[in-house]
Amino acid sequence: MVRVAVTELAKRDVRHILSDLNRRASYRIAARYAAEFKSVFQRLAEFPATGAPRPGLGPQCRIALVLPYLVIYDFADDEVIVQRVLHGRRNVTRALIRR
Repeated sequence: MVRVAVTELAKRDVRHILSDLNRRASYRIAARYAAEFKSVFQRLAEFPATGAPRPGLGPQCRIALVLPYLVIYDFADDEVIVQRVLHGRRNVTRALIRR
C-alpha cells in the first residue's frame, strides 16, 4: 500500500464539485460522489498503477475516473499525489494541473 496525498487544489476541486452537486441535484447525490471519491483514493493506495497514463500531462501522470470527473494524479516512488479533480469535458492541459 502506498501513501496518497491530496493537494490543496484537488481538495478545493472536490469541495466545489460536492457543493455544486448538493445545490443542483441533492444531498444524496453529493454524498454518493463523496463516497466514490473516497473509494477511488483508497483504491489508488492499493493499486496506484491502475490509472491510465497521461504522459502529455506529465511523465508520472495518470487518471482515475469518477464519471464524469477525472482524478488526475502522479505516481512515483511509492507515493500517489492527487493533483486535480476536474470535469471530463474540460480541456485538461499541463498548465491546468501544475498551478
